[in-house]
Parts: sequence; structure tokens; C-alpha cells
Amino acid sequence: MTSAESTPYVTRIPACPLIVALLALAPVTRTASQDQPPPAPVPQHWLSPLIASSLTLARQQPLVVIALREEQRSSLAVAQVESRWGPTFNLNTTVDEDHRLSNSFVDGFGIVRDRTTTATAGITQNLDTGTAVTIQSGSSRADTTSAGAIYDTFYTSSVQLMVTQSLLQGNSREANLADLYTARDQLAGNREVTLQNIESQLEGLGEDWLNYAQRESEVKLRKSRQASSQHNLETGEERVKQGLDRKLSVLSLRRDIAIQDAALSTAERARSTVLERLAVSWPGLNVPDGKDLPATPMTYEPPAVSYAQTLSGHATLRRISLAARILGVAQNNALDRLDLSVTLGKIGTDPTMDRAWSDISNHQTYEWTVGLNYIHHFGADLNRLELTRAMLALEQSKLQGDADERAWHTQDIALRLALKDAKATVEEQERIYAAYHEEARLTHIQADSGLISVKDYLDIEQQVTDAQISVLQARIDVLRAELRLRAQEDSLLELLPK
Repeated sequence: MTSAESTPYVTRIPACPLIVALLALAPVTRTASQDQPPPAPVPQHWLSPLIASSLTLARQQPLVVIALREEQRSSLAVAQVESRWGPTFNLNTTVDEDHRLSNSFVDGFGIVRDRTTTATAGITQNLDTGTAVTIQSGSSRADTTSAGAIYDTFYTSSVQLMVTQSLLQGNSREANLADLYTARDQLAGNREVTLQNIESQLEGLGEDWLNYAQRESEVKLRKSRQASSQHNLETGEERVKQGLDRKLSVLSLRRDIAIQDAALSTAERARSTVLERLAVSWPGLNVPDGKDLPATPMTYEPPAVSYAQTLSGHATLRRISLAARILGVAQNNALDRLDLSVTLGKIGTDPTMDRAWSDISNHQTYEWTVGLNYIHHFGADLNRLELTRAMLALEQSKLQGDADERAWHTQDIALRLALKDAKATVEEQERIYAAYHEEARLTHIQADSGLISVKDYLDIEQQVTDAQISVLQARIDVLRAELRLRAQEDSLLELLPK
């Protein structure tokens, strides 16, 4: 019996498809005499197919829709606050009638009736400097039954410019615009919350996609291994019938088949679990094929990122800015109230309305008033207490911001180390696989010579399969580490279509 006939059911271990893929990706060296090739197109990022197929569905996820609705509400809130600074139109009408008993020779004896009807209209514009400007005009008609009145009916018309300026409380432009700045910050924050929700959804989907790709590749490897084991079993059973081999070899082959069946069933169940989870979380999603993911070049080098550049950092800065703004408002409200008011007007009077308005054009007739209004609260004023609370709140916000930044840096360092460790693990696992593969090659030669048992060869073959799966998992772990680091540093959003 020749060596080939001794163990003809032993198959050679095929080269790892991952190693072949890496060799295919290796650059080809060109000689100086060869023409320079055109610049290669920018390779597509491995997450791009997934993002392209899921972005529309991601925007329809409940948490993202809720964030979009909140963003719309914040936009309306900004419009509401901005509308406060628009001009206002005022229209006032009053009728005042007085019936009095007169015993005067001037007014006459008996009941004297006085009636005054007034109508005024004006436009007021409030400025962020604490200034209020009002332009108004109006007319009044006075009717009387007094015997001493020269005219029973008399008209008075006026045009006035009134300016009120806050000198202490209300004089701060930042405090006056605090509500507007807060509303705009809230809108910006809600927009970033929407982006964070989209990023979070894509991160979770990416994790499931990597798990699916890993399980799918593992199933293919185990099916190949199972087919090889089945072929070995059939050949071994035939050789036992012919009396060319022992029954123990067939039992070892059957044990190997049972082990492969169990491992394949476990991998298929894990793959089905991922698909079921995707079907529930992402109904209607066409999951891209991830067969090429294990061969993705491990070229991602994360750039330096500061906490202030991230969405979480933006939220922290806005929170501190809000506390500082509230402090500014409290400082403004803690001041005493001192207002300066100036009024300049033109007045015309006449028994007829037309003449009353005509008299306004007389440059010699005018009126003006200047006044100051001061208010001071004695004792424990509410606004002064609020100032102390606002100072404590600002200090708390800064301390909380420091704590959030330290926590972010701790997590970022851990994720960067995880990426580095994942890349190193790939190299280690590939060296282990290469060692097992070489050992399997030599073991195969010994098995062909009848120097070792079938059981020993099957054991090393199983170790080769396990090493292949370890390499596969290590390469997927690199992509998983990149995905988590991108989500941490918000660079995952850079992959969204512009």
C-alpha cells in the first residue's frame, strides 16, 4: 500500500481567503521605464454602502422623528422671541362724561354736563439698548353746557415723540437679548441632538451589520470545513469496507462531523438572531452584502480631536454659556431702576377739528417734558437673591463641564487603545494562523506516510479552522473599534452624504 493509498481521504487545507485578499491588496512595484498610471480613485469607505441604504430609514426612526419635532418647536420658539422686538401699534379711545351741579354765576345754575372724547394712535419700537421710542398722535373733543364756556365744542390735536431710556436696570443689551440668545442656542442644541440620534442609530446598525458579516463569513468557513469532513468520512467508510483501514479512523471522522455540525448550527443561529433583530429595528432595510468586510484595509488613523469639537462638547459649552447669560440677567435685575423719559410734541386747539390740526404746523407752538423715575427695594430683594443663585449655578456648570470633558477623554483614550489593540491582534492572529497552517501541511505529509493517526490530523485541521475564524473575528473587531471611535468623536457624521 502506497502512502497515497494509506490516507486518501485526508484533504489539503486551502489557503486562508483572508491572506489571499490581503495579498491582492498589496501594491505592485513599477519600474522607472513604465508609464505612470492615472491617479487612482478615492476608495469608498466601508461604511458608505450601509449609510447609503439606511439613511432614509434612520431619519424615520422614532427617536430621530421626536428630535426633529423638537427642532421644529425650537424654531418656532425663536420666531416667537424675535417677534417681541417688532414694532407695536397702539390705538386708544376714551369717553369721559361728567354731570355736576353748579351754583356758580360763571357756569350757570343747575346741572352742567362736560364730555371729553379722545382718540390716540401710536407706534412703539423697543430697542435692545433699553430704549423705547413711541410716535403717537391724537385728537380730543370737549363738549360742555357751561354758561361760562366760550365754545360749547372745542378740539385739541397733538403729535408726540416719546423716548424712554433705562439707565440702570434694563440698560444691558446682553440681558435684554438673553431670551433670544437662549432660544437660538436651544435650536442649535436640538439640531445637534437630531444628528446625535442619527449617529446613534447608525452606530447600532453598524454593530449589527458587522456581527452579521462576521457570522456570515464564519458560516461559510464552517460549511467548507463540514464539506471536507463529509468527504473524508465517505472515503474512510469505503476504505473500511475494503479492509484498507481501521474502524477507529471512521469513528474519529464521525466525531469530527458531529463537531462541525454543532459549530455550524451555532453560527447559523447567531446569524439568524442578528437578522431577526435587524428586521425588527430596521423594517424594510436592504442589508448590504458584507462578505468583503473582513478584507477591508486597516488604514484608519484617527486624527487628533478635542472635546470642544464634538457634539457633546458643544452641548457643554452651551450649558455654561446659558448659566453665564442667566448670571448677566440676574446682575442686571439686581440693579435699582432709573429711567429717563423725554417727550416732545406739537399741539393745536380750535373750535373746529380742521383748524386744530392746522395749528400744529405753527412752529411757535410746542411742548416738551423731561423726567426721571427711580425705584429702590429695601431689605432682601428677590433679584439680589437670584444673583447669588446664578453665580452658584455658573460655578456648578463649569465644574460639570470639567467632569464631562474628563469622562469623554477617558472614554476616547480607551477607544483609541482598543483600535490599536485590535490592529495588533490581527497581526498576532495571522501569525498564529500561518503557524497552524504550516503545521497542518507537515502533518498532512506525515499522514500520507502513515506516521500519525487520523485523529491527530483532524485535531490540527480543527485548530486551523479555529485560527481562520480568530483572524476573521480580529479583522471585524478592527472595524468595530473604528466604528465606536468614530461615533465617540462624531466623525461618523462626516460619512453622511453632503
